[in-house]
Amino acid sequence: MFGLPQSTEVNCPMPKAQLYKKFELKQAQRDVFDADIARMEIVNFIAPQSLPGIAEGTEVKAVFVVDVELKRSDY
Repeated sequence: MFGLPQSTEVNCPMPKAQLYKKFELKQAQRDVFDADIARMEIVNFIAPQSLPGIAEGTEVKAVFVVDVELKRSDY
């Protein structure tokens, strides 16, 4: 999709419920989020483990590329 090496591909679904729990979203916030987002998927994981040519940073250890499918296209 982005020309990243195949070693970084993970294609792992990301349940919205995990985000609700992680960020302790209130019901109203969940409803808005659910109205806008159809699905999310982690498509790439960029880190020294998946791409040996890069080094781990002092603050950033890895980067996740997330594909977000919206329910509406008028933003």
